[in-house]
Amino acid sequence: MADIFGDWREELLVRTADSSAIRIYLGTELTDRKLYTLMHDPQYRVGVAWQNVAYNQPCYPSFYFASDLDWSKVPIPRLS
Repeated sequence: MADIFGDWREELLVRTADSSAIRIYLGTELTDRKLYTLMHDPQYRVGVAWQNVAYNQPCYPSFYFASDLDWSKVPIPRLS
């Protein structure tokens, strides 16, 4: 479970029993928000890793992320 598509909603990726395909489950609620994927945020990415291999705890991005967020101030990661 993680934000794969970058629309602030988290998707659930599940492999089929025979591992021949991946199913993606996502919410159907509309959004007007669009960011780079949260997986580009290092802290969120580490959180997803620990959630999926150890304790099922929520992941947190390294920046403020709430309904009153000023979207112009969301940091853009430097990708090499």
